[in-house]
Amino acid sequence: MRERYYWWKQFCLEVETDFVGTVLNYTEEEGKKETCHG
Repeated sequence: MRERYYWWKQFCLEVETDFVGTVLNYTEEEGKKETCHG
């Protein structure tokens, strides 16, 4: 049961990291668009 807990924790960590990375990339892209449009 402990192994499964660690696996789940690792899975959550990866998903969280992917989500944060996606949000940061999206924010950067939006920032570039706003800058380009002046």
